Amino acid sequence: MGWFTKGSGRTYDSLSGTATLMGKYSKKVLSTMTLNRVCKKCEIGLSKDSHDCRLNFYGTAKAMEPYAAVKLTKDNDILASCNVEVGVIITDNDSSAIAAMRNSLNYEIVKQADKNHQSKGVTKALWKIQPKFKELNGDSINYLDKCFNYCVSQNINDAARMTDAVRNIPNHSFNLHALCGSWCKFKTNPDTYRHKVIGDGFKNPYLYDALIGIFDDLANRTQQYSAGAFTNPNESMNASIVSRASKSRLYSKTIFAQQRVAVTSCDRNEGQIYKCELSKKVHCSPGKYIRLYANQCYRVRRKRYAYAQTPEFKRRRLFLKKRKIELRKKTALTEGCTYESDCQLLKSLDVYVPIASFSENAEPLIVLFDLETSGFAKTADILQIAAKFGEFEFCTYTRPSQAIDEKSSKVHGLRFIDNYLEYNGNRVESVSLTEGIIGFYEFLYRLNRKCILTAVTGCRLV
Repeated sequence: MGWFTKGSGRTYDSLSGTATLMGKYSKKVLSTMTLNRVCKKCEIGLSKDSHDCRLNFYGTAKAMEPYAAVKLTKDNDILASCNVEVGVIITDNDSSAIAAMRNSLNYEIVKQADKNHQSKGVTKALWKIQPKFKELNGDSINYLDKCFNYCVSQNINDAARMTDAVRNIPNHSFNLHALCGSWCKFKTNPDTYRHKVIGDGFKNPYLYDALIGIFDDLANRTQQYSAGAFTNPNESMNASIVSRASKSRLYSKTIFAQQRVAVTSCDRNEGQIYKCELSKKVHCSPGKYIRLYANQCYRVRRKRYAYAQTPEFKRRRLFLKKRKIELRKKTALTEGCTYESDCQLLKSLDVYVPIASFSENAEPLIVLFDLETSGFAKTADILQIAAKFGEFEFCTYTRPSQAIDEKSSKVHGLRFIDNYLEYNGNRVESVSLTEGIIGFYEFLYRLNRKCILTAVTGCRLV
């Protein structure tokens, strides 16, 4: 289901929407339906009998999806003429469409959840418990979500094995590999095995209980998504409709919205060649070059689709996504808060300090600095940044995103207790890592000279 007005997340008030029924294997449009809550000619006072009225729905925008689902499955003239009944429906978990269909049909209809929406639900559930467990950060949540997607993809149409695999995800992440399959590399290298993202695995027993609750619930529902199906063709169809019927303009008051949806359906099913067939039906010659262009578009589309299914294309897509995220994080670290909802109204802004340019002949300064970390691994968090040059000193504490190793705490005396950082039992003021690094950069900037950073170990500067 797609709407012609963008929802805000709190308000859904579109005057029209379009529903599309597509085949899982053919990925072609089987039937479409456009629902309109207004009609232009009715608004100016014309009677319904005097024109082709566009008003065909009287409920809210949210109620369009279950209503359209019933119309496309039960009251569909196209399916009825072919003597076809819909037995399995693939949809997301955002509406009551499946309940409406089951109440209206006189036979049992099976629902399979969209794999991508299911994955988003897992991520959302993990982010809900993230504030309670500092071992959970963005990378570790993505890791658990990837484990879930692997369990689904590798056990399609086998709900029993999928159930066991999903239920074992918390055990695997806590280095309990007794129930892992041959895919787990711990079986071949038990002494040197480390997770790619979470290193030696999670340690917090309360986090283990929380993950068991989430993934056990998912494991008990594998019948709902065991097919590993997805609604990407429907999402692509909705995007194509929006390209022809922009959400910034209202077409639904007249027949134009339905016409644009019909054109998109023809293009989706037949490609640009539909223009030639349409010209013949209205007794017009399509022309030689229009046919050549249509055939060329069809070949390009088929070639692009075939390339999009290759592992090389998917690996490159993931690589580009990772590079974009790394570039964003690297740039945002030095920029501070530049764009955020009500950032000037509700919080004090970090001042962005541009990169300074100094004379090449100026003698550089030697600045001593030291870092305290939450552990000894490369993935450990920075807990303190301290620097000193002459009488100028800098010190800041940063909040960790994971548990602090007890061996490290015995060395530097820093512990993270009840969401507060403590130094030798005394609570200290701490900031985010971004704010800490920006503050360190501002300290160096105020020295007004090129700086050579020299690390100091074995002592505390501040």
